[in-house]
Amino acid sequence: MNLIIRLFALLLIASSLLLNVVPERSYIVTINDQKDYKKLLRVHKNVLILFSNSSMDKNSQLKKVIKIITEAAKQAVGQGTVAQINCNDGETKKLCKKLKLIPKPYILKHYQNGEFHKDYDRKINTKSIYRFLLDPTGDIPWDEDPTAVNVVHLGDSSNYFLTSFKDNSNALQKAVSSGKPVLIMFYAPWCGFCKRLKPEFSAAADQLKGKIVLAGMDLTYRGNEVVAKQFGIDGYPTLEYFEGGIHKFRYKGQNSKDGIIEWLKNPVEQDSSLSPEEEEISWAETITEVVLLNDDTFDEFVAEHKSVLVLIYAPCIHCKMIKPEFIRAADRLKKDGIDGVLAAVDATSNIKIAERYKVEGYPTFAYFKNGKFAWKINERKEDGFYNFMKNPVEPPPPELSWSKQSDGVHVLHLTAENFKTEVKKKKHALIIFYAPWCGYCKRAKPKFFEASKILADDTRIVLGAVDCTTERSLCQEYKVEEFPTIIYLSYGKNRIDYSGEYETTSFINFVESGGQILKYRYFFFRSRNSVPEFDFGNVVIVLDKNNFDKIISSGNVFVLFFSPWCSHCKAVKPEFREAAKQSHFGKFAVVDCTAWNGAIFSLFAFPDDIELKFHLCERYGVKSYPTFRIFVNGVQHDYNGNHTSSDFATAFMKIVASTKIDL
Repeated sequence: MNLIIRLFALLLIASSLLLNVVPERSYIVTINDQKDYKKLLRVHKNVLILFSNSSMDKNSQLKKVIKIITEAAKQAVGQGTVAQINCNDGETKKLCKKLKLIPKPYILKHYQNGEFHKDYDRKINTKSIYRFLLDPTGDIPWDEDPTAVNVVHLGDSSNYFLTSFKDNSNALQKAVSSGKPVLIMFYAPWCGFCKRLKPEFSAAADQLKGKIVLAGMDLTYRGNEVVAKQFGIDGYPTLEYFEGGIHKFRYKGQNSKDGIIEWLKNPVEQDSSLSPEEEEISWAETITEVVLLNDDTFDEFVAEHKSVLVLIYAPCIHCKMIKPEFIRAADRLKKDGIDGVLAAVDATSNIKIAERYKVEGYPTFAYFKNGKFAWKINERKEDGFYNFMKNPVEPPPPELSWSKQSDGVHVLHLTAENFKTEVKKKKHALIIFYAPWCGYCKRAKPKFFEASKILADDTRIVLGAVDCTTERSLCQEYKVEEFPTIIYLSYGKNRIDYSGEYETTSFINFVESGGQILKYRYFFFRSRNSVPEFDFGNVVIVLDKNNFDKIISSGNVFVLFFSPWCSHCKAVKPEFREAAKQSHFGKFAVVDCTAWNGAIFSLFAFPDDIELKFHLCERYGVKSYPTFRIFVNGVQHDYNGNHTSSDFATAFMKIVASTKIDL
């Protein structure tokens, strides 16, 4: 009997070898000691680590969690890394002790750019962990927010790993046909106005539960573009009202819980010119702890108080947004007995004050100490005002306009004088409207600048920037209501608002494609005969689904993911080929992301011989072309350096050498 079993096992092994079967790769990196831990954080920028204190065999809860994170890790290949540390083993036990970690039975911690970022604080399921790895610094998705349980989330990508395209207008139609009135908020996760409306909308949903359906749909999700076109939605948030399964009209009332509930008592179409949002209640009609000053009372009041922060305002969208933050801060200061007063001045009716303190934009915040002007500050939030008044200290110098910063040499800095002249010359223009103090603008700036550098030699394209603190009239003309606002223009016309990620590749894709957002899940595939082959010569290996895993699983391979239509790929081809000739550290290989190869999910047809599917490029997080990955014995390393043969060869040599030393 034992002989039969052994023979059967040998047959299995032999058949496996004959068929070149490669075992499925492990998607969880196992950390065995402190050296592995340091290397992981040094090499990978986006890491989620599971610390546990027992094995799967002994703990069913841990077994379930490992199964979940394994599936999430599999989907996040090329975009994030998942690792595991068993704190019960000898070397890793010392590591956990050093990190002061006591898992019971596990802890999930996230690391970014080699540093601890935060404890994982979302749901323990594949979808949540995967979405977290895609954007670990972003806000929690609305459909996972515990305060939004009574909002119906439509097209929320509850099946994040779809193998076929779903038109989410079907989900919308089902929701509005429920028999109850329905108010749907169409939004984008990055939209500042949407973030402010969400808690109000959720609170209204709680109160109206069982009577009226309040729903939300993220129009940046795959499949929701058709809905945006159907209702002509070109800005966020947009609220649409349905009754009896039929679209009635757009909501244009106050963006508050009470405003929504009051309107839904008797929903009628509103004239936007009469919108309560537009006819803002004046400060004089608002009972708050903010003291209203004018030209006659200003000097006496400031002289009588040791610490005064004055908001100098005018009718502007940013003043309107700041008003509730300023009021709440004043109420907190009063309640907590802090020695300080918040005051406000309407510059349109008190011109002398605005002129005396050289107000150049609204809102302006001027701080007075012991009756004398001290500084201007640049806070925008309740906590900022409150904390400043608790401990008033001189702020750092104001942020420089991007035009005065040395790293923006390839960005065209636009003004009212040169904007139209410059932009109408270019077939493709991507313009960012910003404020130097704006946090989101600062986050977008390095990626925007990097994109401008990469595209600098393309005479058809310009990336431009407008400082809205100095070019107010230009920003008003283009209806800039939040920072940053990024738009695409072709010869100065046909505006398309950008709603993608603040990433270099996303900016490049958007402007090169004429204002189309190429989602990371989308790959367009050509007919076999539609584009000539992109020949790299016999020194470069062509990879596909049949040989990819086998070649990268052992040895050192420098892989270029490309598209034949990509001008940058054409430019890099001779350099990549030359590096392949020179290198003695491994193989050079390419993957054509438009060819019909490497499919790992089902295919489905699109018009004009175009197909959309998941494949190798999707698996490795390819969002633009060219993309480079270096594999050392199957372990992936990103390459974001210069596109020259010497840089390719040097980077390849260093990564291979460092890996050998670490081992």
